[in-house]
Amino acid sequence: MVSACVLYLDEIELAVQKRYVPDELSALFQESDRIETPHPDGGEQDVEYRARRESVLKRLDLMGCTEALVRRRFEGWKAEQTDREEEYLSRWKAEQPDADKTLKALRDLTWDGWCQRVPGVLASLYDDGSSIDETDHQMKSMDDNSWLWFDGCSSLISLRAIIQAALNKQDVALHVGDLIGGGWIDANAKICAEKIRIVAARGQPAGPAVILAEGKSDIAILKASFERFHPDLCEFVTFLDHTEFKVDGGASYVIKFLKAFAAARVPANIVAVFDNDAAGLKAYRQARSLRLPDNMTCIHLPSIELARAYPTIGPQGRHNADINGRACGIELYLGRKALSTNGALRPVRWTGYDQCSDTYQGEVDEKDVVQNSFLTAMQNESANINTDYPEMQLVWRTILEAIANTAESAQENGRLPPEL
Repeated sequence: MVSACVLYLDEIELAVQKRYVPDELSALFQESDRIETPHPDGGEQDVEYRARRESVLKRLDLMGCTEALVRRRFEGWKAEQTDREEEYLSRWKAEQPDADKTLKALRDLTWDGWCQRVPGVLASLYDDGSSIDETDHQMKSMDDNSWLWFDGCSSLISLRAIIQAALNKQDVALHVGDLIGGGWIDANAKICAEKIRIVAARGQPAGPAVILAEGKSDIAILKASFERFHPDLCEFVTFLDHTEFKVDGGASYVIKFLKAFAAARVPANIVAVFDNDAAGLKAYRQARSLRLPDNMTCIHLPSIELARAYPTIGPQGRHNADINGRACGIELYLGRKALSTNGALRPVRWTGYDQCSDTYQGEVDEKDVVQNSFLTAMQNESANINTDYPEMQLVWRTILEAIANTAESAQENGRLPPEL
């Protein structure tokens, strides 16, 4: 018997592959998901990669397999199948008077209806009992035309649709122990470490998204908070490291990096993050004017409620002011505790006037102290990341949405590898 790997959705067997692990399956996991279970009799240990359903859906978003794209792909499949059935019936209906039941089922099938059927279809997929109706029969079909796998049996789009619709399931697991025991893969092989570089449903390379920011402090903060807020996504995102190779920082350098990566046809999805201050927004507008490829985008830190009436110090004294777009460097997103001293928010000090944007630029006092306080908190397990850092949570929702939109565009357009 030839060894195989198996992908499970809880107890449901979704996919089986003999002799090797397909890229589209291993791309769903991180190496940190690996679980090794010793054999009770001293035999070959069982090895699997297991992740929560919600984590797998977030990873699929970062690979461009978003809910929106899945729905569009379903609607395209339905239209194509309907046209095919209509053409078939126009030729053969007279000889097969019952042949229009498939066409009727297709016309009646909506996206919401397909999703509602998935849990029941999965529960009875391997039963010998009769189907409820034609749609049920077609979704249980084991051939390549199964309506359950409407985008193809090796498609991440199909997998996303099934996992998303299976609301009653909790875990996705990839069992590879049989392949190791059969000698098809090495027991120490990092099966998932590099596979996110080949993830698209049409076989296009994507890889972990690359995040650019204005300087090493921004990167340190983003990296530390990402590892704490989203540990289940760490291998799906990487950061431009300013420190290791002494890379220059500043908003103008982010634009230069974008130009260089675009000119080099770098295939990875790239998101540049600019500050929400006068200099950052000026650079953001310049970056937006570039003709960047569809795998590259830029955003600025979002406007926040905390900054709408924030204490400031300027030539005319102390005033509360809306500093969104004028003085919201990354320090303003690190939580009230880091921003406060003696029970009061550290003020923003106005430092200069930008004539082009007709606005003043400023930064928070003692920003190094603010940064260090936040970085320490990220190492402190007692910090409540769900309630203490709403601004940084918003930052990451904005960044992850930008990554997903960029990857979705690449997926939909079928981006090819750059010519060498």
